[in-house]
Amino acid sequence: MDNIPEQKNDNSAPETVQESAPVVTPKEVTPEAAKKSKKGLLVGCAVGAVALAGVGFGVTYAISNSPENVALSAVADFISSRTMAVNGTISLETKSSTSPVKDITLTLKSDQNSAKEVSTTAILKFSYSGKNLEITLGSVVIEDYTLYVRVDGLKDAIGELIKTTGGTVYEEAVELYEDLINNVIGQVEGNWWKISVPELIDEISELDTSSKKEIKEAYNCIVDVAKKATNKNDDYANIYKDNAFVVLKKYEGDMKVSGKGTAYTLSLDAEKLTSFANKMTDELDSLGLESCVEKLNNFDGVSANYTVEEVKKEDMEKITNNLPEIIVTVDSGLFSHTLTGVFMAIGDESTGYTGKVDLTFNKDIAKVAAPAEAKPVTELYDNISTAIEEWKSTSICKAIKTQSPAYYNTYCDSKTNKVKPEYKKMLEGSDL
Repeated sequence: MDNIPEQKNDNSAPETVQESAPVVTPKEVTPEAAKKSKKGLLVGCAVGAVALAGVGFGVTYAISNSPENVALSAVADFISSRTMAVNGTISLETKSSTSPVKDITLTLKSDQNSAKEVSTTAILKFSYSGKNLEITLGSVVIEDYTLYVRVDGLKDAIGELIKTTGGTVYEEAVELYEDLINNVIGQVEGNWWKISVPELIDEISELDTSSKKEIKEAYNCIVDVAKKATNKNDDYANIYKDNAFVVLKKYEGDMKVSGKGTAYTLSLDAEKLTSFANKMTDELDSLGLESCVEKLNNFDGVSANYTVEEVKKEDMEKITNNLPEIIVTVDSGLFSHTLTGVFMAIGDESTGYTGKVDLTFNKDIAKVAAPAEAKPVTELYDNISTAIEEWKSTSICKAIKTQSPAYYNTYCDSKTNKVKPEYKKMLEGSDL
């Protein structure tokens, strides 16, 4: 048999070729690489922690600075403040074309130190019949409640008012009252006057020594109560926190205000205000004022009653429902809030005047101290008494000279233009 080549069967399964998988050899992990890996993990954790803390802080800050918490914190801080400086203006513009008074502005500056001593300067400016006038009033109250006052510009202002009112019809009367102003009010101006209640009591000649002592005891009792009251700011702040009657809402108007920070419109919750008022009354009542009042009943003719009535909600609603628009500004820190200003528009066309109150608050106070050059008010009393007597004497002689000139040299001294001493008693009450 011939050799026939062996034929392959095409239907047979193809021969399978197995390929080997690639072999990956792990790289050697060095200590440096391990450190970098840990460092990256730590950085990632730190970033995550900061992000979470930031979110938490943002939420907390947002809650802290919600209008409700701003009102609670700012008012409580204001009540508990030991020191306070207030600056501002109150201005009025009359709408009546016949009113001689125009453009009224009251400028205020007040400083209160930690001892609750207060220094205040008030400057009143206004236009009267076209003439600009200015009166300045200064006051200082020190720790023992001695009061110091000073006034400037009053003589010129009153003199101008009398001149303008009197006109030519009452020329003689105007001249007469000008003399009174120059002699009496002129004694008041330009000096600081010290008003001390114990010193005034000592000057009352009608009281005997025992009565003076008892009156001073009653006064000192009242002073002690007042001092206790001024040292309880934190207690008052806590009472407010439990009865937070101030409601704030972000201000969205366009009026310009002077206070620093965010502006809010202010309204009052009558129910909480009522509760606050009654709680404050109870707090003050506990300080012992009643016993001071009772001391006054030891004197003949004195009937002093100490009664405290509960405040009613309906009475408070008469106030809260008729408030003008009030805007306050609050300067917010991270978690603190400070009341920095109050703005209020007052009056409208129906009232005959318009105006505004614009006050700012801060704690950068000026020094508060008793004026060194102050004079006792008892000296002022003596000066005024003498000035009035001299004015009466001069006025009588002027009247005699005008109406009965023949008698002038008889009753009056031509050099001083005053009634001669021997005729003073006779001419008292004269219609001349």
